[in-house]
Amino acid sequence: MSSPYYPSANPGGQNTRLVRNALKDWLDAQEIPGIIEVFPSLRPQVDWDQVEFNDSTCLGIVYIHIPGSDETRAALTGPDNPGGKDIAHELELRVIHHGTELDDWDEAQDDYDRIMDSLKDGLRARGRDLGRPDVILQAGETGGIQQRNAEPIFFDEEGKVDRSGSLFFIVEQYLPTFIPSAPQGG
Repeated sequence: MSSPYYPSANPGGQNTRLVRNALKDWLDAQEIPGIIEVFPSLRPQVDWDQVEFNDSTCLGIVYIHIPGSDETRAALTGPDNPGGKDIAHELELRVIHHGTELDDWDEAQDDYDRIMDSLKDGLRARGRDLGRPDVILQAGETGGIQQRNAEPIFFDEEGKVDRSGSLFFIVEQYLPTFIPSAPQGG
């Protein structure tokens, strides 16, 4: 007698990609002033001389990084529901912020703080499934949200300052184990 065959809940192997893209779409929809781009992965360092600042003296970029994940079995019982997998994706939102005015270093700090707090406010808000309940169980609930800030880098002669920091949180995803339907007919 052989064991029953249960195909993958996601045979295309797109679980991590789905989480990363759901988070990017959700961040884009937040329309946080001062964030000029959200990238779904880490990128090389920004060349701020190539960025159009218009009337602003401060701008930020967000990178999505998933350094790892942990899977556990959702032990549901019974012949019709063998359970599934809970995946806890470790998420990092890395924020790079650039201020361009010598006299505005303190204002650049305020702007950086505003962006970080806006990101956290969004994660705290209602609907923690990032707008994708089909993909995300919750974001930022298990283990909370941690923020780490790097020391600012000052460019005295140019009057510029770069700040960076990261928000760390968990995004949980559930993958059911699908059971093939029984053959029809006699």
